[in-house]
Amino acid sequence: MKIFTYNNSGMHIFSRLINIVLGIASILCLSYCQKITDEDIGNSDPGDNGEAKLINVKTRSLSDSEIVFPLYAYVFKENGDFHSYLKINSVADSIQFNLGKSSYKIVTISGCGEEYSILEKPSMKELIKFKNESLKHSKRSMMMGITNITVDKKNINVELSMTYCVSSLEVALSGIPLNTKKVRFSISPLYNAINYNGEYQKSNNGDELSLDCYLGIDGIWKAGPVYIFPGCSDNTTFKISIEKESSLSNYSYIFKGSPKASQPFIVKGSFVGEVTINGNIITKGWEDPLLAEFDFSSSSGNETEEGGNEED
Repeated sequence: MKIFTYNNSGMHIFSRLINIVLGIASILCLSYCQKITDEDIGNSDPGDNGEAKLINVKTRSLSDSEIVFPLYAYVFKENGDFHSYLKINSVADSIQFNLGKSSYKIVTISGCGEEYSILEKPSMKELIKFKNESLKHSKRSMMMGITNITVDKKNINVELSMTYCVSSLEVALSGIPLNTKKVRFSISPLYNAINYNGEYQKSNNGDELSLDCYLGIDGIWKAGPVYIFPGCSDNTTFKISIEKESSLSNYSYIFKGSPKASQPFIVKGSFVGEVTINGNIITKGWEDPLLAEFDFSSSSGNETEEGGNEED
C-alpha cells in the first residue's frame, strides 16, 4: 500500500486553489443577486443607456378645488403596461420616479378613499369602478391627471393638472303633497367606470341611478350631493316617483344633454297640483352655469298613476 503525503509547498498550493474557487463563486452569487434586486425595484429602470433619470412630479388642480390625499401616482410604459406606483399620503411627500430612456404616461388620481376600486399594479385599460357597484355613486369626488413624457438625457420636472372625472348630483323637490310617504329620483343613462387612460366605459344601455329622497325640515324632499360618472348619451332621462298611501305616481322627462365631468347637476323641481312638476336643472361648478327648464305633465304623456309603469 502506498501512502500519499503533502509537504508544506503542496498544502500552500491547495489552499490557494480553494480561495480562488470560493472567490469566483462569491462573484457569481453577487452578480445573480444584483440582477434580481434590480428587476424587483419598480422605480429603477436604467433604460438603454444604463442610466436612470429622476422625474419629479408636481400636481395642481385646474379649479380652485383642493387635491385630496391620499394621492395615487402611476407610471405606464408606452404600450400601456404598468411600470411604477406610489401612494402619496400628504402634501409634504414628494412624487419622484427613476426612469430610463423611453416614453411613458404618468397618471395621478385623488379623492378615492375607500369608495373606488383602485389597483396597485394595473394596466392602462383596467377599470376604476365604484367599490359598491350596485349604488352607482360615491360620497367622494375623484380627480385625475394624465400626461405623456419622454425621458432622454436630463432629469425632468413635470407639472400635472388634475380635473374632476365625475359629476355631482343634488336634488331638491318642493311642493310635494303632505301625505306623500316616499319620493324617489332616477337618472339615466350613465357610464359605470373609467380606465387609467381617462376613458369611460358603459354597460350595454348605460346605467340608471336611483336615489331615495329625504324630507327636510323645510318641507323639501332632497337627495345628494352624490358623485356619479358622466352621462353616456346625448339625452338624459329623469324620473320622479311619488308614493302615497294608496297610489304611486311616476313622472319623467327627457333632457337634451347629459351630465359632464367637472360640471355638477343641481335638480330643483316644484310640484304643481297633481299633474305637473316644473323645475330647473342647473349645472354649476368650475365652468359657466347651464340652465335647463323642464316640466312633468300628464297632458304630455309623462305621468302614470296608481302604481303603473311607464315605458320610455
